[in-house]
Amino acid sequence: MRVADTVTDRACVVLQDRPVLGLHRGLVDLLLAAERDGRAVRVVTPPTTRLTMPLHAVLAGGAGSWVVRYPEHGYFDADSGAPLHWSEGDFAAYAEPAGPAAATDAGSQLWMTVRLLHTSPPASFGLATEAVCTALTGGPPAGWGNAEPVAEPWRPIELSIAAASRGRRPTTLVVVGGGQRAAIGLLEFAIEPAGISETLTMAVGGFAAAPPDLDELATRLATDHPLGLALMVFRPGRADLTQVPFEPAEGRPLCVTVGPTAYTGDGRDALLALPGARTAGPAVHCDLSAGWAAYAQVRSVAMAGKEDGKPDAVG
Repeated sequence: MRVADTVTDRACVVLQDRPVLGLHRGLVDLLLAAERDGRAVRVVTPPTTRLTMPLHAVLAGGAGSWVVRYPEHGYFDADSGAPLHWSEGDFAAYAEPAGPAAATDAGSQLWMTVRLLHTSPPASFGLATEAVCTALTGGPPAGWGNAEPVAEPWRPIELSIAAASRGRRPTTLVVVGGGQRAAIGLLEFAIEPAGISETLTMAVGGFAAAPPDLDELATRLATDHPLGLALMVFRPGRADLTQVPFEPAEGRPLCVTVGPTAYTGDGRDALLALPGARTAGPAVHCDLSAGWAAYAQVRSVAMAGKEDGKPDAVG
């Protein structure tokens, strides 16, 4: 299925006019082809369109960008708010953003990034994802797939077979929750020098202003899985987890748990010396109430004690 409306040496431009736009099969194929050819993907929508979390995360992660078109005002970067024009085969900013968007009053979301490093192939991938989803939504994931809507029911062994079938190529899968709260995420696998990395980025909606108690989940992840990192961020957003243009995305970091696959030697002692740090099974759990500066400090300490060849599990 042809998706791109304009293709240049630098970019593939996709014009979409849907109320909600997800990471559908056509876009997945286009993103893979664009990556192979060294092109960025620009998804252009009206300001009334919302993106699903998987599509927005893939674009924001470096595959391209979301462009909003106002008939009377032109084009804008949907994340930064920068005004754009067409220049030399791609969209380019020509002025600074007017300013940050106002915080949404739609609700709050909990975003969690979990990075594992398997030094040998596990019996099954996806078990940490199941633990996270169950703890935060009250039930395991409902399904997974290569695109949206997901087509496969949640069976970790089948997910593992699909990931292994890609060989050494990185694999990205969509996971949807099946519990009492809306949950959706991306599960990524890659071959690293020291093993197989498994990274979950999951958003869970419907929380009140106060975040849930996350200590027990952090300890379970560190004890039961080869944990590198578990980062938890509270951010404003819609309960259905779709993204609107110009919505603040940075959020407020709550805590980070750094596991033994992310450090070596004296790294654990150095992490425990940080303010608000404590043990969580074999890992170190760090409070981030001081904000992103506290996370940067944790990352710096963990990286200083990281063994050569280990992936950046605290990136």
